[in-house]
Amino acid sequence: MSSLKGKRVVVLGGTSGIGLAAAKAFLDESAQVIIKSLLLAVLLQNYLTQK
Repeated sequence: MSSLKGKRVVVLGGTSGIGLAAAKAFLDESAQVIIKSLLLAVLLQNYLTQK
């Protein structure tokens, strides 16, 4: 993937699986990522405790 700095991405279902992997990949490429999930606690756990 080329650098996505300055780009915005919306990921639906970013709590686990493909959505989680996609969101992390976009973050690694410096994109601004908006993650939508119905499970806020799991979402926060996945993104605040890793990296």
